[in-house]
Amino acid sequence: MEVPEKLSGAKVAKSICGVCPFRCSIEAYVKDGKLIYTRGNPENPNTKGKRCVKGFASIWFAYDPDRLKYPLMRIGERGEGKFKRISWDEAFTIIAERLREIKEKYGPEAVVSLDHVQGCTWHYKNFLYLLYGTPNIYDHTAACDGTFTTACISIFGSFWGIEDYANSRYVLIWGKEPFEAPRIVGFLQGLM
Repeated sequence: MEVPEKLSGAKVAKSICGVCPFRCSIEAYVKDGKLIYTRGNPENPNTKGKRCVKGFASIWFAYDPDRLKYPLMRIGERGEGKFKRISWDEAFTIIAERLREIKEKYGPEAVVSLDHVQGCTWHYKNFLYLLYGTPNIYDHTAACDGTFTTACISIFGSFWGIEDYANSRYVLIWGKEPFEAPRIVGFLQGLM
């Protein structure tokens, strides 16, 4: 892959795209301490340097002027949009105290996890909720991946791998846009 001229002198760091749960391998170009460009990692055996359109937005996410960079606490009524900046220590203390109050008054079942956390942080998040004692964890795995994996194991005896695409003579994809989730982009482009 050719590197654009504007990147000369930039440092290249191997990283992962954080836009979706697949965490595709990327190369991040940093110049003067600022992320200036990203591209798919050509050394990655799954994506082969390709990425989806979501990955192109990674710099926008990093430098979005509305991105939250520190904790905010609401000081007005709900819906008024009034907040004040607080420290991370204050935020963690407030959250811990409130969770303790809820657990003491209503029990751990009063807390539910409704999120879309996956990748590296998925295990930490679930471990936190299990330590707290709530069985109410509803996330992407519960709604999608978990049921899909269970169905594959029950029907086929194992969970399919990406290599199944590369070793297939015909691939029929129904109700899914595989180019939205780049884990298989490299394989699919090789089949075309």
